[in-house]
Amino acid sequence: MNQPSENSVGCFDGLKSRVYFLSGTGIFAYNANNGSKIQEEEVFNFSKGINNAYELSLSEFESELPVFYNTVPIFTGILQQEIGLLNYELNQIDLYNMKTGMRSKVFRFPEGTVCESFLNVAFANGLFFIYDKEKAEWNGYK
Repeated sequence: MNQPSENSVGCFDGLKSRVYFLSGTGIFAYNANNGSKIQEEEVFNFSKGINNAYELSLSEFESELPVFYNTVPIFTGILQQEIGLLNYELNQIDLYNMKTGMRSKVFRFPEGTVCESFLNVAFANGLFFIYDKEKAEWNGYK
């Protein structure tokens, strides 16, 4: 599978047979069957939605996401909440509408949930998962 860089992380869209890779502040789509990039331009950019949700200056994150975001995108397939990022400082997942670019929903983990700053987050079967490093287990939340 091709990807934007050797360290890019992605998420799978089984409905469209695509893999979405995070690169900078954008999401790039690749064909899951043959690994080719679907289009040269990003299919989604977080800048507008982040600016609106957190009242940050666009210049603060023109080429990189804010530091409070985990580097793993998640794909939910939920209409108007298709793509998300873990905000590990607030223990929440910010879900974004891929058409408008705006944050559309916030999923907050229960108090006491430890969200790591790197990796350890997933979405499957309608559940958000956080990996507990101490117990070496995945915990699902709805």
